[in-house]
Formats: sequence, structure tokens, C-alpha cells
Amino acid sequence: MLSGGDTLPGRPLGDHRPAWAATAPSWLDRVLLALNVIVHGGNPERVIADLDLRNVAGVAARFAGFLRDFSRLPPPPGLPSVRALQRCQADEVRPWPRRHL
Repeated sequence: MLSGGDTLPGRPLGDHRPAWAATAPSWLDRVLLALNVIVHGGNPERVIADLDLRNVAGVAARFAGFLRDFSRLPPPPGLPSVRALQRCQADEVRPWPRRHL
């Protein structure tokens, strides 16, 4: 998995800036999937069953903090509801790491 930067394919042609991608741990995709399952009201336990729960809880706590911080910023032009969405996502994810530490 690539992580940590401009890894989307929508970069303009001729853009010679470095991509700043980094290799992420192999379990990160599953943790991010589990967070998506949580946000949509599902049970993520099967997705993370054999993972180190300290890693899972750490990523979940940091992701909830990221969402909460960004939810406090003014909305970007054309996306008036994105901050409310981020706030709701943070509210769903935030209690979850405590149950797994």
C-alpha cells in the first residue's frame, strides 16, 4: 500500500513534483477498512481479528483526532457539508480505540 502523500492518479500531466509516497505497514489497509465499517454502523471485529490491537487502537485514535481537527476548519469552496461529515465520522470512531486498549 502507498501512504503519506499525493498518491491519487489525478495529478496533471507534466507535474514534476515528487509524489512523497511511502510504504505503509501491511495491516494498515485492514485498519482503515475497519474504521470505514465503524463509520457506517457495522462491526469491524472480523476485519481486524488477528491484528495487534495496540496498532489498531493507535491508528483509530489518530484518525479520529485528524477528523475532529479538520471538522473545525472552514469548509473548502464547493463542499459546505464536508466538515459536518468529518465531525460525525470522528464521533463514531473516537470511542472505539478505548474499548481495545
